[in-house]
Formats: sequence, C-alpha cells, structure tokens
Amino acid sequence: MKFIKSFLLSLSYIGLYLILQVILAIIFMISIIILNGYSIDILTDESMVLKLSIDAFMYSLPFSIICTFLAFWLITALRGKNFLKMLNLNRIKMSTFLLCIGFSICFYPLIAVIADNLTKIFPSFNEIQDTFNEMFNGSLLFSIIYVCIMGPIMEEIITRGLIFYEFKESTNSLIAIILQAIFFGIMHLNMVQGIYAFILGITYGIFREKFNSLIITIVCHIAHNSFSMALGYLPDKITNNDFILPIAFVFTCLFLIIFSILLYIDWKKHYKLID
Repeated sequence: MKFIKSFLLSLSYIGLYLILQVILAIIFMISIIILNGYSIDILTDESMVLKLSIDAFMYSLPFSIICTFLAFWLITALRGKNFLKMLNLNRIKMSTFLLCIGFSICFYPLIAVIADNLTKIFPSFNEIQDTFNEMFNGSLLFSIIYVCIMGPIMEEIITRGLIFYEFKESTNSLIAIILQAIFFGIMHLNMVQGIYAFILGITYGIFREKFNSLIITIVCHIAHNSFSMALGYLPDKITNNDFILPIAFVFTCLFLIIFSILLYIDWKKHYKLID
C-alpha cells in the first residue's frame, strides 16, 4: 500500500510540473495573440504556431516553475511534511563541490556519445532537437536561466528530492535510486533523452544517497547542462574535427576515472559515517 501511494505521488509530482507548463504556455500564447492583434487565422500557419509556441514557452516557464514549487510546498504542508527536510539540502564540502563539477564535465562526453548513437536508432529525435535548438538559441539569457539553473534545480527537486524521498520511505535506497531514475527519464518525454537521463539519474541517485544531500546532484546537473551549452558555442572546426574529438574523449574518460576515485575518497573521508 505504501509503495502504491509513493508511485501515485511521484506521478502527481511530474504530472503537476508538466501540466502547469502546458496551461501557462497556452495562457501566454493567447495573450501574445491578443496583444499583437493577430487574427485567429494565424493558427492555421504551422511555422507561426511553432514560433508562438516557443515564445509562449519561454515567457511562461519561469512562472510555471515558481507555481510548481509553491504547489509542491502546499501539497507537502497539507500532508504534514516538512518540504525542505524531504529535499535533504544538507551542506557539502567545498572539495565535494569542486569534484562534482570535474566529474560532471568529464561524464558529459560519454553521455554525448550514448545520445549520438541513440539518435541513429531513433532518428525522429532530430526534429525534437531542432525545436530545442531554435528555442534556446533565441536568447542566451533564457538559456542560462532555464537550461543551466532553473531547469536542473526543479528537476532535481522532483526526482532526487521528492520522488526519491517517497520511494525510500516505502521501499529501500536501491529501489528508490532505480525508480527515481526511471521517472527522470520519463520526464523528458522522448526515448533518446529518456534513456541517457536514466543513466544520469542512476548516477545522481547514488550520489544523493551516499553523500546524503540533494545539493550534490544539483551541482552535478547544473555543471552537466552548463558544459553542454558551452560546447554549443565552440567553432565547428573543433566540434566536428575527427582528430581532436577522439583524443578529447579518451582524455575525459581517463579524468572521469580519476574524479570518480577522488569522489570515493572524499565520501569515505567526510560522509561515510553519516551514510
């Protein structure tokens, strides 16, 4: 019974997050149409509808995140729970903070290779990626605020925060790590991102459990997304160079092993006793 309750609550967290995004995007889209004096016939123009949808999403997203955060706070309060305690925002050492950034940067190329191969299996993802690129290339400030900060924080609150807490209460740490990673994949609503998000979810879930803090996964997620966005601004002669990329991949894999070992040592030294 406890597991079913945890499952339904987890679905409600994700559902609420996605539904609020859709509702507020629709409201902003209608507002844009009215304020600009567009005719209703504009909705028959696919390219214009896409542009309006992107603009509405960009403008509404900060509001939907704030509304979702407040809704979660209210839900947990009505259940007699302490929202912040559920998230487990324990402080981490500066050494852990820096090692997480290094680990995430070195982990990204491996995830990128997995995503690239998945795109060959699911070519329809290219259309989704083109829409994302059009959305986030329109505003650097929006990309930084959402992709690098607000998005990662909100996703961590939902998955490694609330969902992990619910399943750990009703099952155990291992099952909670696996299930929150599955939900993290589902949140992305497509197979390519869903699969590599699951891999990231397992990794972040282990960090969340072993280091006993959501802060560490927020740092990892922000570093991962920030590095991904930064690579998009590199010249094509570097990102498409068949000589540089394999060498860079090998070196990042080597450093990934080093950062993993250092993180283990850091955990053993500072966190093992509270694990």
